[in-house]
Amino acid sequence: MKDILVEELPYSRPENFLYFIYQFPFSFLMNFNLTKKENYTICGFEPFMIFKSKKENIEVRGKNEIAKYKGSPLNELQKIFNQFNLPLNYFFLPGGFGYLSYDLGWQIESLPNIGIDDLKLPDIFICFYDKIFVFDNFKKKIMVIWCNFEGKMAFEKKINKIKKFLNRYFEKSFSLKPNNPKFFVEKINSNMDYSQYISAIKKIRNYIKEGDVYQINFSHRFEIKGFYEPYQLFYRLQKINPTPYSAFFNFDDFILISNSPELFLKKEGKKIITKPMKGTRKVIGNITIDKKIKEELLSSEKDRAELIMIVDLERNDLGKICEYGTVKVKKLINLEKYKTVYQTTSTIEGILKEGINLENII
Repeated sequence: MKDILVEELPYSRPENFLYFIYQFPFSFLMNFNLTKKENYTICGFEPFMIFKSKKENIEVRGKNEIAKYKGSPLNELQKIFNQFNLPLNYFFLPGGFGYLSYDLGWQIESLPNIGIDDLKLPDIFICFYDKIFVFDNFKKKIMVIWCNFEGKMAFEKKINKIKKFLNRYFEKSFSLKPNNPKFFVEKINSNMDYSQYISAIKKIRNYIKEGDVYQINFSHRFEIKGFYEPYQLFYRLQKINPTPYSAFFNFDDFILISNSPELFLKKEGKKIITKPMKGTRKVIGNITIDKKIKEELLSSEKDRAELIMIVDLERNDLGKICEYGTVKVKKLINLEKYKTVYQTTSTIEGILKEGINLENII
């Protein structure tokens, strides 16, 4: 069994800590703002291993070496998770933090891929950390959690190093004030104009009418030219539109900022949960008007049909990996309020079959 050491620290604001570490390559912050009492921030830096893949090309970077080879990315990732498996004694533990991209779908489903890959970002990018910082924003405390993957001497050396780092941080933490550099947007471009957008929507509606698809995730890209710090952009976004799940990752070559209200998958032991979200209305801020807006959303045939369609699809998907009879719709239509919008969501869960792993789930 691997040694796990937990130490409680005085509380400091997570944004101060991110400001202290965000320029380190491969540093990250993730927020889990689920309820007033379940409000956590996870931070980390200095991963001991980095896994990334593009199609079947895989790169694993360790402390002193880089291995490059071809294979099934999810299969190889599963091997790493098996190697560094930890007992779940805490809500959060050191491990892999990063992303699985939407384009990873082309490695799973046999479908034509006609998109232009001009950004050329990895399909998977996950950093593995042997220490993380857990901010309990309700109880106002920080836990630093270390895991020993490298033997006792190396472990003790690492702990001493991080303690020196923390001493430096806490000496400065109360005087730390994130700077407020110039924030200037010069130009915003979309990769399609209005007529192209309308043309694409008509094409999608025809595909649905002909029965070729159930749903299309139609998106387009906005590019912004200007001068701004990614750190400042992240916290401006948080202030304007706080969500349960948000993240800031410095992947060295690029920075990823995420701000999502939607839970894709959550695994607790053998239980797996998914929470699709369909149906959106704007929050006005007037009690009378907002009441009518909520009633209209809940009575909307179109939004109800879209949500139930996704519930059916996700029940079917979970049925492939869960024990027979365990897949349940816990909440069919639930109205949730966020700062700027109302959303309707569903909650579906099941009990995983024996032997089901990350690769099977994804």
